[in-house]
Amino acid sequence: MKNSTAIRFLAYTAFFIIPTISLINCNSWSANTGSINQCFLEVEFLKAIAESLWGLIYISAFLVFTPLMLIIAIVILAVEFTASKFK
Repeated sequence: MKNSTAIRFLAYTAFFIIPTISLINCNSWSANTGSINQCFLEVEFLKAIAESLWGLIYISAFLVFTPLMLIIAIVILAVEFTASKFK
């Protein structure tokens, strides 16, 4: 595996797969308190990611998902730029 492929795999896993797993793991997010009431696996790291991501999704819903799309675009551009330097 080339270095650029490994960097892409690790970065996309860190920025997209782990947050998705944390959203699936935790449910019952309260918009009033901004916290999660219940998780299947009580891992503080995943719970903190899920709380932050649910908050971002909640705020983005009122702004036509512009902040979420902007963050995704920045992550993709940063990963591709970084991976291109390691060819």
